[in-house]
Amino acid sequence: MSDFLELCRKGDREARRQLYLKYVDRVYGLSLRITKSPEAAEDATQQVFIKVFDRLSQFRKESEIGTWIYRITANLCYDQMKSAHSKLIPLDAQPAHRIEKHLARNPEQHKPAIEEAVRKALATIDSGWAKTFWLYTMDQLNQKDIAEIMGISVPTVKMRLAKVRKMLRERIDRNAV
Repeated sequence: MSDFLELCRKGDREARRQLYLKYVDRVYGLSLRITKSPEAAEDATQQVFIKVFDRLSQFRKESEIGTWIYRITANLCYDQMKSAHSKLIPLDAQPAHRIEKHLARNPEQHKPAIEEAVRKALATIDSGWAKTFWLYTMDQLNQKDIAEIMGISVPTVKMRLAKVRKMLRERIDRNAV
């Protein structure tokens, strides 16, 4: 893989094409899960690969190239999500305990609405903390992978997850109808 990455760094078009083809679906899938918009996901995917090819010289091989690309994707999308949601109106939602009960009975039917409620509430929380929560709950990454992607320790991931859950409950309860 290191020879392949070296070719990419030197601008070899075929090597770059192969890197793109290997990760484009994963980048688009993550972008779509975060943005919930095919158009925004396509734009993000293009921006990610522009950044990847511009920053290949900065890749330190401390992690897998896929993890590095995933980190760029998550950061770019969450930054876009944060700026897009900075003008949202207050969350209209039922208290968190009611949502959880309803979800337990009918999880798939209400998943999009609940994700949107959580997304809106997350927009009011520090972006680093929100990213941690989103990667764990929506992208179903383990705490070790999240720590690596975000450049933080596993105990920090655990602490952020606990605090974000608490903050989300408080925000949803405070904005309950």
